Amino acid sequence: MNQQPFALEPLLGQLQQAYSGVAAKKKLRFAVCPTSAVAYSDPALLQRILSNLISNALRYTEAGGVVVTCRQRGDALRLEVWDTGPGIPREYQDAIFREFYRIDRTDARGGVGLGLAIVRSCSELLGYGVRLSSDPGRGSRFYLDVPRGTLPASPPGGVESLFGDAISDEPVSDQFQGLRVVLVDDDLVVLERTCRLLERWGCVVTAASSGPQAEALVARLTEPPDLVLTDLRLDAGEAGTDLIARLRARLRPNLPAIVLTGDSSLNTAREVRRAGLTLLYKPVPPAKLRAVMRKLLEA
Repeated sequence: MNQQPFALEPLLGQLQQAYSGVAAKKKLRFAVCPTSAVAYSDPALLQRILSNLISNALRYTEAGGVVVTCRQRGDALRLEVWDTGPGIPREYQDAIFREFYRIDRTDARGGVGLGLAIVRSCSELLGYGVRLSSDPGRGSRFYLDVPRGTLPASPPGGVESLFGDAISDEPVSDQFQGLRVVLVDDDLVVLERTCRLLERWGCVVTAASSGPQAEALVARLTEPPDLVLTDLRLDAGEAGTDLIARLRARLRPNLPAIVLTGDSSLNTAREVRRAGLTLLYKPVPPAKLRAVMRKLLEA
């Protein structure tokens, strides 16, 4: 696990972006209430929990909608996913969290019965459980209490510390002004801070974590970006090289792309080179990242 303090808003924003299209297709209202709260948790596990709860709520809701909220409760933050679906009878409210369990196996809307089991296992790993309040015929509310966190007033070394050094005095070329960058990383804290770094350089960033957010991003893009910047090892075994291959197939065969990784093994270097991509090892000094970006854009 990687528990740390982080702002919830970027995580919730990614979830809203990922599932708005699903809700729109079913003509459902989907709202994610904004928040300035800071949580202390594992961002990837918490995202998995909320993603599965939202996906499940949208699958079974046919009218009305789904709402995600965050409320302060003492030293905790209560995250809630409300829906106006069919509701869950009391006798099934514990069983639905078991692996492969479905109340009605003839219901074509159901998956294989793993979504809520993953929710329970992830929440137990984090040390807090997911609870359910449901009124059959009116809807359900899944909720969990997450510890509050506190962000440092200024991250040591600035946002560039994630790349291995402090802010450089080297001026940023106007070449980056308006540069359209697709950024993908399954660590939401790294995603947010890298986005801030690129935006400071004048880039226009479209950011996504892995899983459904990255897939939604690939499907949504209609014009090629100027550059793709992605972590190599994404969530659930997904590879950044595969993501780039899909973007190149859809949008532009020679789309400039950079792969970031902390894995310095020879096999990893060969994998990225076979894909014809530029590889940078973490932590990447900002000056080096800028230099590689310039080289790719001038090629």
